Amino acid sequence: RYSLVLTRQPSSRRIPQRLAESVRTSGGDVMLFDRTLDVLSRAARLRTVASRFDKVVLLVHTDDILPILAFGTERFMRPVGLYDHADHLFWIGATIADRVGELRTSGVEFSRLRRGIENPCLVGIPPERRTAAPGFAPSRRSDLPPVVISCGNAEKYRSVMGIDFMKPVEEILRRVPTAQFVGIGMTFREFPEWRAVNRRVGGRIRLLGSVPYDSLLAYYDTAAVYLDSRPMAGGTALTDALCRGCPVLSYPGPVGQMDWVFDSPALCRSDEELADRAVEILLKKVDVEALLRQESAAYARHNCPDLFKGRVAHFLSALTGPHRLRTISPQFNGLSELDNYHYAMNSGRETVWRGFGRLLNVHYEVSPLARRKVVEVFGLRFCVPAKMTSCMLPPRSCLALCSPSTHLTASATLLFPLPFGPTIPVI
Repeated sequence: RYSLVLTRQPSSRRIPQRLAESVRTSGGDVMLFDRTLDVLSRAARLRTVASRFDKVVLLVHTDDILPILAFGTERFMRPVGLYDHADHLFWIGATIADRVGELRTSGVEFSRLRRGIENPCLVGIPPERRTAAPGFAPSRRSDLPPVVISCGNAEKYRSVMGIDFMKPVEEILRRVPTAQFVGIGMTFREFPEWRAVNRRVGGRIRLLGSVPYDSLLAYYDTAAVYLDSRPMAGGTALTDALCRGCPVLSYPGPVGQMDWVFDSPALCRSDEELADRAVEILLKKVDVEALLRQESAAYARHNCPDLFKGRVAHFLSALTGPHRLRTISPQFNGLSELDNYHYAMNSGRETVWRGFGRLLNVHYEVSPLARRKVVEVFGLRFCVPAKMTSCMLPPRSCLALCSPSTHLTASATLLFPLPFGPTIPVI
């Protein structure tokens, strides 16, 4: 039996029916806290509710301090597990986690070496329910121009560290004059430099911005090949495309990649290999049906339901004994490739005031008076060094007011300037 607690769920947002039914089938309950309560009241209530259960598993935002307030004491005896669903970002909560479950092998290694977490375990993600068997889709007609598609938040495509997503796309369109590229999730307003590329390929690049999920699946059905986002890979979008019968191509990168990709023909090691293989698919120089079978088999090997259930069972069985607070000791030997990626993404963003503003319980657009108070209290200069920039994703509006959201790297070490630094371990 298990129950679900939502600590800040808007009343206008419905709980997915499958999730609610699963909880109730187990004999548990779905509990919603009053989101208008202050963070301390919600933390106290969470600790009280959690005390009635044998184990606690956290699935929370990366910078939500509520679990730390609720479980940051050994007087709370129940073991606490944390599902690291954002292993590419900086997050807080390592000291209260008796066990950490990871999405992929790269997350396991990063948490062990860079976050100082002992024995993180691989859990993975729930297997997708296939909406279409791999194979030829009727809407993928041979008499229509072939479509190359990619989908993801615009931040995933920013050119950093010498990685340029549009470079192989331009090469593909140059070598296949009838092909079109459709980008979903980004616009020319966000990538004005792509306008010149579009002119060079005769206007065959369409950037649609956000589209409804049903429409997205329809685009997958018409695509001849799907290109993963880069430099930040998009594991779920890649899987969606594959499950709609669209061959996919991806690459390793600084943010990590889903395990099944490394075991499949989807993996490309260079821009040149990506362009060559995409052109072969578009010109039908390869057996696309065989390629889909191989990619689908690789996905199934790493994401079959029985394997996922076994990993979850192992994760839960490791949550034994009384709750203990951890002392983290990351092996901080300079910046990792992932840290360098975040640094490149955020260089020059002056957003430290958002974090300290939350700590002072003020709006992140800090007033001049509040700025002076911050300087008086913390001794900081208003001209903030680049190291004090935020993570790559914008702060979520639903976070607690006092949640920190101004950190550069994904490692469990804050790169504060002197006199605080150069490095300070965090909870």
